[in-house]
Amino acid sequence: MPVLSPDQPSTILITRGTGYIASHTVLAALQLYSNFKVRAIVRTEDKARGLRDALDRQGADTSDSRLEFAYVDDLLSQDQIGRAMDGVQGVVHIALPRPSENLVEEATGSILTVLTSAQRAGTVTRVVMTSSSCASISMPWSPANRLVDSNTWNNAAIDRWRAYTMLNNEAKRAIQHGVDGSWFWTLYEACKTVSEQEAWKWMKENKPAFDLVTILPNTNFGPVIYGEPSSTAEWITMLLQNNENSPAAMKSIPSQWRVDVRDDAKVHLSSLIDANVANKRLWTVSEPWGWNILLAILRKHFPNKPVPLDIEDSAYGPTCQMRVEHELATQLIGNWIGLEQSVVDTAKSIGH
Repeated sequence: MPVLSPDQPSTILITRGTGYIASHTVLAALQLYSNFKVRAIVRTEDKARGLRDALDRQGADTSDSRLEFAYVDDLLSQDQIGRAMDGVQGVVHIALPRPSENLVEEATGSILTVLTSAQRAGTVTRVVMTSSSCASISMPWSPANRLVDSNTWNNAAIDRWRAYTMLNNEAKRAIQHGVDGSWFWTLYEACKTVSEQEAWKWMKENKPAFDLVTILPNTNFGPVIYGEPSSTAEWITMLLQNNENSPAAMKSIPSQWRVDVRDDAKVHLSSLIDANVANKRLWTVSEPWGWNILLAILRKHFPNKPVPLDIEDSAYGPTCQMRVEHELATQLIGNWIGLEQSVVDTAKSIGH
């Protein structure tokens, strides 16, 4: 199937343009692809103004000829997504519904809404979807020395989620209020696994005139360019402040693989135009990280901050010893941004 050409004018749709990864994807598209016009989905006009201002500060061309906005407050609305899809050639679907009891169903519904709208639009040549290697493949609790590749799925996450749905309300509330965060991880892993599997199933059954590529990043570090730090970028603030969440987080979240958010954005965009990745799952990770490694970097560059003491753990846990298949993403990105630069840039971007 034909793919987008960086030499030809195209309109690309990026969902939830204000998100951590999505805002970088919008920025990279404006800076790297002069023939691409970006249509960013946001919830409100205030969000649009804030994102445009943030991109201006990064030196991007945010003129109306390069950047426009589509207002969507319901990711499951075929009508709203359909209007946003009008005249679009490429789609980068990064948005995830807010965590709730129905996250798995809503995340699945959102990608199926995007795929159906893309088929109805009749102009789309490729859809790129953000999945997650730490959720839909089986990280971060996989055993050491295991080979994980594009055929690996975290089916255990689906089993845990189904078991959770069968609990009575009292047992569910106990999990939801647990200090180990197991409720969130149960839903997050299941929503990423189920939604990606259903997307591939939809592609097989409907045979649309476009390709699908799924991007599977793990921990993202790198500068925050819009809003307050969220997701894994917030961990850097947590460590620099040594706040009350630090001990529980370092104890409950194992070391794993990582990617700089700027590289993650570039892989998303490169996947729109590279014919070799059609209908592929791309492990978008560069190297492992461990809590003690992060702490050492922060102590080195921010010696006056109350960085926590090392934890009783090896530099890298068993997950980081897995063998991963990330050659395709590496070919797209060339040279990955290193961990130290990524962590320091994160901290500086949020005022440290």
